[in-house]
Amino acid sequence: MKHRQPLPIPKFATGVAALLTMLVAPNLAFAKTKDEPKWMEVHTAHFSVITDAGEKRGREVALRMEQMRAIFGQLLLKDKLKMPVPVTVIALKSDKRYGTVAPAKQSMAGGFYVPGSDRVYIVLNLFETDPWRAVAHPLAHYLLNYNYPPAQGWFDEGLAEYFGSIQIGKQVEIGGDPELAPEWHEDIFDELRRDPNVPQSLTQLVSSPVWLSMVDLFTMKHDGSGTREGTHNTLYYAQSWMVVHYLLNKNKLPEAGTYFDLVLNQKVPVEKAMVQAFDMSPAQMEDAVKTYLKSLSGLGIALDQSKKPIADPVDTQQPDHFALPFDVDEIGMAVTSVNEEEARAVIDDVMARVPEHRDQALHDLQQLTADPKDNEAAHRALARDDLRQRRFDAAADELEKATELNPRDPWIWYYRAALKYQKAQATRQEMQGLANMMQDLRAGSGLVSGVSRRL
Repeated sequence: MKHRQPLPIPKFATGVAALLTMLVAPNLAFAKTKDEPKWMEVHTAHFSVITDAGEKRGREVALRMEQMRAIFGQLLLKDKLKMPVPVTVIALKSDKRYGTVAPAKQSMAGGFYVPGSDRVYIVLNLFETDPWRAVAHPLAHYLLNYNYPPAQGWFDEGLAEYFGSIQIGKQVEIGGDPELAPEWHEDIFDELRRDPNVPQSLTQLVSSPVWLSMVDLFTMKHDGSGTREGTHNTLYYAQSWMVVHYLLNKNKLPEAGTYFDLVLNQKVPVEKAMVQAFDMSPAQMEDAVKTYLKSLSGLGIALDQSKKPIADPVDTQQPDHFALPFDVDEIGMAVTSVNEEEARAVIDDVMARVPEHRDQALHDLQQLTADPKDNEAAHRALARDDLRQRRFDAAADELEKATELNPRDPWIWYYRAALKYQKAQATRQEMQGLANMMQDLRAGSGLVSGVSRRL
């Protein structure tokens, strides 16, 4: 089977007056105070976690991210997973601070995910319980894009939804309804109020007597890369979730691989490929999935609980349980301190990738570069935005200033490579100095693995 291609590169990605300024400034969260928490970075083999919540909390976040990665590998029956685009996790301890960074539609969530061809950012709100669950769905798409051959949209979304229910404690619990939300909430007066706008959960949707036919589900056009996510509360997502639920628990993932080879590579019609791969007709497979759904009684119990006027969190009734892949003592971590200005630049880099925060973030980054201390990370972030806007001379200028501050930073060499590549594409000229560029990248960092796939 053909390998799934990496995501495409974007075309680059004192007094009353003073008090009012502080209140309206979007970057209030980064103002210095006497008790400003120290920032630190926790490195593991596959993630970098920048946090203001202390070393213990930072290590916990790093552990959870590594565990989630390993668990996803188990679902795919893979011992090793490729992660060619680096993932940086920013874990914020303050709910207010998180609110200044997050997009409006995700300001109440436990976290959000910002994709990119250069790096992926995950921002977590540590004020929430198990915030990493909020990014399980997009993380699943990321891992699928680099570790599973091309598949149809229903498989990608179904697996991402299944993974989105993950809970990690003394063991791994998974398989519950990831879109199940309680209908009753406590208001500011601690009174329970029913929200009539809670969308239908996946369990509600698949409990309907009307389903898409299996052939229609399997042939429906859908971008499964995870870059264009809409609402998940649809029959398409619900049915995809339950079909993948069935395939995983009936150990039919190898048959699914055979099916995708038949359909996508050998161009066998869907109905015929289903018979060959699963030894079932589409109608028989639909009956098998519906029978499997009826066996998951916990889903119905959780749905009933979500409709009751209770203040306690809804028990999602996870049907699948297994042991943790490892614990904190079994993985390596390195902890380094991060100064406040660098942390601020990194977070502004995230905000510059969120359209509604971009203008303010660029303004803040320019202020950081004007500070007497200067700021290499801020120059890098500005260069990245210039690249995205195809302002090549401005990007080169920012990278030159960053190099003067820290010539050993491998990210600078990454963006230099991206600058040469994109400029050559835009001018339709031969790339100059490619051999030297690759040598610099190899000397600088393993980031070359991500860059070389794009040159």
